[in-house]
Amino acid sequence: MQQGQVLAVLQSDAETVAVERAKIALEAAQDQVRRYRALLNSNSITSVQFDEVRRAAEAAALDLRAAEISLDDRRIVAPIGGVVGLVTIEPGSYVSSDTLVATVDDRSKLKVVISVPEAFVPEIAIGHAAVSYTHLTLPTNREV
Repeated sequence: MQQGQVLAVLQSDAETVAVERAKIALEAAQDQVRRYRALLNSNSITSVQFDEVRRAAEAAALDLRAAEISLDDRRIVAPIGGVVGLVTIEPGSYVSSDTLVATVDDRSKLKVVISVPEAFVPEIAIGHAAVSYTHLTLPTNREV
């Protein structure tokens, strides 16, 4: 998993609808600005009336941006690159801002704590080329 990659997507139906509504409202406001600009050019309206319509279009653009941010906030992304560890939720689970969704482990460096019988301590040194281990969930020994 890479940093920024999507880990989970929360239910976002309402946010998707809000984005679509905001797009429609922005399009309508931009159309009105075009019409009012033509009226302003022909001196049929005042510049104050045109400014009101232009500000409404700017507000509609901001509403669209806010809706897109809300929709984007429904995606949970990996804060770091690594391997997905524990996944603590399932589809349909309720989550809040402090819910642990999953862990992302950086396995480029690991700290390993082991117990060694005292009789074997003289035979162990940092940097030995091969160490045999047994994974707790896998029954076979592995060489590393």
